[in-house]
This record gives sequence, C-alpha cells and structure tokens, in this order.
Amino acid sequence: MRFTERSLLPSTSGCAWMALGLGDQVILSPTVKDNYRPDIDGLRAFAALAVVLYHAFPKQVRGGFVGVDIFFVISGFLISSFLVAATTENRLSLTNFYGRRVRRIFPALAVCLAAVLAYGFVCLMPFELAQLGKHVFFGASFLSNIALWSESGYFDGAATFKPLLHLWSLGIEEQFYIFWPVLLYMAFRMKAKLGRLLGLLFLASFAINIALANTNISADFYLPVSRFWELLAGAALAWRRPAYLTPNVRSWISVAGFAALLASAALFTPGMRFPGWPALLPVAGAMALILAGPEAAANRVIFSNRAVVLVGLISYPLYLWHWPLISYAYVIRAGKPLTPLLATTLVAASFLLAWITYRFVEYPILFGPHRHRRTHIIAVCVAALGGGGLAIWGASGFPGRFPGLDIRKISEAKVDADFKPTKGMEVFDHDRTLVTHMGRGERKVA
Repeated sequence: MRFTERSLLPSTSGCAWMALGLGDQVILSPTVKDNYRPDIDGLRAFAALAVVLYHAFPKQVRGGFVGVDIFFVISGFLISSFLVAATTENRLSLTNFYGRRVRRIFPALAVCLAAVLAYGFVCLMPFELAQLGKHVFFGASFLSNIALWSESGYFDGAATFKPLLHLWSLGIEEQFYIFWPVLLYMAFRMKAKLGRLLGLLFLASFAINIALANTNISADFYLPVSRFWELLAGAALAWRRPAYLTPNVRSWISVAGFAALLASAALFTPGMRFPGWPALLPVAGAMALILAGPEAAANRVIFSNRAVVLVGLISYPLYLWHWPLISYAYVIRAGKPLTPLLATTLVAASFLLAWITYRFVEYPILFGPHRHRRTHIIAVCVAALGGGGLAIWGASGFPGRFPGLDIRKISEAKVDADFKPTKGMEVFDHDRTLVTHMGRGERKVA
C-alpha cells in the first residue's frame, strides 16, 4: 500500500494513523485523503517561518518566538486526534506509537546533531566544545529544556553561542508524550470523563505558568509543567464533539485567529514576561484556525496555498537546521550581529538543508521498506551521539586536539575577566578584537 504524508482531521475510521514530530503530522492511506487538511501544514509553515525570521532578523520580527507555541497547539491536536481515535476503538499500541515517534523525530535530529558536533570539534574552544557536548547529550535525551533552564535565559546574549538552544521545545514535546498516551489509555479503561481530565490538567498547568511568570521567568519558559497547557489546548480540540458552525462564522473565526497570530509576532518582544498571560494570544489564534476548518476564509486562501503547504512539509528539519547555522555565525563573528545579507543567506541555506534532509533522510525512513527495522538503528544512532556528547563534556572539550598549539591557555584566556592593558602596552581595536603590542621582540602571544 502506498502512503502519502498528510495533516488530517480526527477520524474514527480505523485506518492506519502515523504520528509525526514537531507540529506533528498524521499519515493516512489515500482511501481517506478527503480528511487531509492542507491548512494545518500551512499553519505549521507560519510557525516555522516566525521562529526562523525572529532568529535571523530579531529587530524586525520581534515576536516570532511565538511560533513554538503554535507548534505546541498543532502537535497536541494532531497527536491527540490519533490517540483518542485509537483508544476509543481499542487499537492503541504504545509500542507502535513510540516507534513512530522515533522514526519521525530521530532521523533528522541525528543528522543535525552529528553535523553540529563535527563542526564544533573543529572550530570551538575547549570550554565551548564541552558545553556543546553537554547540549548534545541532553538534546539526544530530550532534556534540553532542563539543561538550559539551569543555564542562562532564552533571551540572554549568551544564548546566541548555543547552537542547540532550540532543542528545548523538542524536550517539552517528548516529555508530554511520555505520560499523555498512558494517561489517556488509563482514563478510557477506567471510563473517566476525558473532558474533566483535560480541564483539570489544563488549569493546573496554566496556573503554574502564571505563578512562575511572576517569580521565575526562566523556569516558566523551560519547565514542561508550565508549557503543557499549550499542548492540552490542542488536545481539547481533538477531543471535542464537532460543532455546527455556518461558513460565515468559520471564516470570521479564521480571520480572527490569523489576526491574533500576526499581532503576537509583530507586537510581542523578548523583554516581556513570556509565556505568562501573553501566550494566550498565539495559543487562542492557533486554536481558532484549527477549529475554523479548511474551508474557512484564511485557512483556504492563505494557509492552504501550495507554496505555504510545501514549507509546512519541511518545517521540522527547517526548525532543526536554522539555529545552528545562525549560532555558529555569531560564534565566528565574536558575537557581532548578523548583516542583512548574511542573515538572508543563512535562511536560504536552512531551506536547502531542510529540503535535502526531508527528501533523502526523513522520507525514505518514513515511507521506505523495513521501517520497523530502521527504528532500532535510528535509536542506536541518537544514543551514540548522546554518548559522544557526554564523552566530550567529560573530557572538557579535548583541549589537546590541536597539536602544536597550547589551546588550553588560549581557552583559559578567553574566559578571563575584561582585558586591562598594562603600562607601556599599545592597544588597537581591530574589528571589535583588541590587538596589543608591547616591546620590540618577535614573539607573539595570543
């Protein structure tokens, strides 16, 4: 049987579902292709582009970070659509569910981690490589959000020197899907009221979000319990009974949802206490667009556009690739802001790498033969990368990897306090790098 990749409405037809990753998609056989929702692919494209443009042009797209909140809503809706339908029909297999998650999430992640680590091994100082090894380990373990929470905040300047900073969102998603399928299964077995369960979990998570927004904004941003309400908002859409809405009402809902997303991306700033109360706006906007349906005005005209849908299909690898490229540019340029030309070039390179990854890594593994056998291979690869990161972290970034150069002293000098010239030393500012000269000897010291 041939399969095509689609984002679909909830269905209880008993057909084969397959859950995919960030801003998850669902795969169904062509016999139910009428359920395909191209507008959800388009909504995923909006979310991905918001994040990419925010990172590349932070002064122009100040609130693009809300794209991750949109991803959470989409993911909660699509994955919960599958889980609710499968559990209701008594055909949920947790083994198959997590196997599908592995085949969706791990291939592109493994390629990205390997590339980031290989480049870092060549260009980073030992203390920088050690930190990268730590982030590779936690990224492969889907605990990046916890590791980053213990470090500086998402909007701090030091964040630009962390090529795997963006994996925090994957950590929250996978932490949610560790317990959510099991909880749903238990609720159905015990004949508990799912609506009440969803409501209680949503309110508890949102209350924690509000409390932390006033006390510890870094914890609010990174901890899963303060973010789960966004995925549960999408899950509520999957659980709800279909409501009859006239075409005009659906169109107005979709326009309002689109306006909410645009306002969030345009008006929000990194300085605000986010998520907190402000996160309600992009979450509500994403919910409105999903609720409105594919025939609503904004969904049909904007989000179902073929070019937009194509971006949605490669949104996961696009999300993975864009930030390492941008972060390494900051590293190489010693923290200098990106020029418009460089930022545009990096965005274009991200799209190219995303398409290559989708075409030659994701698609063959998702749809090629021996998919189940490849699941174990992919899992071993990600585990090996995580182990490699742990080894590099433990070895303090291998300071002896550059023969003939005392890289350890250079590394130690780089993390010293602010440079203060001594008496008789001439200091020149060469493109934001201080170059000094003392005496007349030939010896040069970095």
